[in-house]
Amino acid sequence: MSYPYMKRGDALPTVGVLQLLLNRTGARLALDGIFGPKTEGAVKAFKSARKMGMNGIVDQATWKRIAASESLPVVDSIDVTNPGDVGEIKDARRAGGAVVFRGGMCNGVAQAIQDIKAGAAGKLFLVRMHGHGTSGNIGISEGLDTMTGHRAGLDLNNLRNVEADLRKLRPAFGPYGSVQLMGCNTGQGARGRTFLARLAEIWGVPVSAGVDTQLSGPTGIFRFEGRVVTRCPGGRSLRDWCRTRPEFAEMTPV
Repeated sequence: MSYPYMKRGDALPTVGVLQLLLNRTGARLALDGIFGPKTEGAVKAFKSARKMGMNGIVDQATWKRIAASESLPVVDSIDVTNPGDVGEIKDARRAGGAVVFRGGMCNGVAQAIQDIKAGAAGKLFLVRMHGHGTSGNIGISEGLDTMTGHRAGLDLNNLRNVEADLRKLRPAFGPYGSVQLMGCNTGQGARGRTFLARLAEIWGVPVSAGVDTQLSGPTGIFRFEGRVVTRCPGGRSLRDWCRTRPEFAEMTPV
């Protein structure tokens, strides 16, 4: 799986799931979705006990050990309308992730939803959507925001037009599911926050996006750069969402 790369300072729904997983190994972390010093200490302890180094970074190898025996599917949906973005497919596949992609098509939103559902093995843990973005917008099959009116991107102003298609993804999420929109500036400003809140209600899971410019490359595809905004369904806080997630079964350390 192309799990998210996480470290101290992150505040995301996926951090809350990480905290749940660490707690089943003996950590006693508050479930708040914030990667603070106590979460970092628990990660270091977990890795040290398994001779995986002493740092507090959660990379692919760490996730595979922490999430052992659990099914937490991740799907990367990538807009490759611009040829320069094709490299993201290789990065995601190299990490063992399920990857779906499309470029330069009308009605790409409906196709993306269909592809994501087909690429998911079980209840989705994380969907990352990669495309160029602006505040309250992310490309799905449109490149640089040129085809939103053709149902090729998600924008605050066109959500009503594509809502029926978007709702088809809702049943595919498991209890730990969330969405990350990896476009530049997608979560920026009031427009960006409203956009995320609308999507969270449609999908029934938290939706996160970066406020700042997002970097590409092997690490950039797996994590946000700079500030991040998350909106949860029902207007709940990130902490409240994390605290209502079911506990994982106690694990046999691996």
